[in-house]
Amino acid sequence: MTLRTTSLRTLNGELVIIPNGEIRQVTNLSKDWARVVIDIPLSSDTDVALASKVLHQIGEEIAHDERWAPMLLDEPSVMGVEALAVGFIQLRFVARTQPGKQWEVSRELRGRIVRAFREAGISSPQPLVTSLGAPGT
Repeated sequence: MTLRTTSLRTLNGELVIIPNGEIRQVTNLSKDWARVVIDIPLSSDTDVALASKVLHQIGEEIAHDERWAPMLLDEPSVMGVEALAVGFIQLRFVARTQPGKQWEVSRELRGRIVRAFREAGISSPQPLVTSLGAPGT
């Protein structure tokens, strides 16, 4: 930051230079807490109650894990069905973390979700394949 411009680097490494007179809004990702939001696509025939139960167990386990508990401000929670679409349901799972720890925690949670869903027999939706415009069909 200088008297005339503010320079910010994005997560992708891009340098954004903003004249100070143009700054109208500031977003602070490091004040007090951050949030992990994971939207999990599930097959439309998935037992939502079972998937929610598995996510709740994951939240309890990580909240009591010696390595991860200090990064969490509270136990991750299942918000419920976030979206319905052709062929899939989307559940939302959220957690509040220490500032700057949301990316590390989200990667750990995603890994735990994949393992736990495989063990519980919960599958991801299959992509829809169409033959629109394919020659000879």
